[in-house]
Amino acid sequence: MKTYKVPEQWPGPNTKESIVSPEHWHVDGYVWEPKQPGQTTPSRVNVKTGEWENIGVLKAPKGPHHSGYDIPPEEQNNRYLPRIGGTRSARSDAKTTDAADLGPGPRPHARPAGGHFLS
Repeated sequence: MKTYKVPEQWPGPNTKESIVSPEHWHVDGYVWEPKQPGQTTPSRVNVKTGEWENIGVLKAPKGPHHSGYDIPPEEQNNRYLPRIGGTRSARSDAKTTDAADLGPGPRPHARPAGGHFLS
């Protein structure tokens, strides 16, 4: 197993690297992780270089800011972002990191926090 140290300026007293979903890293070489304590936005690491990238606020052009407890990938390594405290979700493009609001889920007041894709 290989580990990737986060940049020195990111860790805080409550930082933890968890809930990463590396299932499709081979598509583009990145493993994403959600916002963690000590960080303000999601990030991703290039598994070849070990370089981390702060993605910035994931906000769809016509939608709200999205921050999820889990950001599961689909087979193209695009991320799906449930909006904690809300009923909407977004999709973040693996190539551009742009987010698109997907609208409310099928059940009112569902308040999604995470999820997984079935192959």
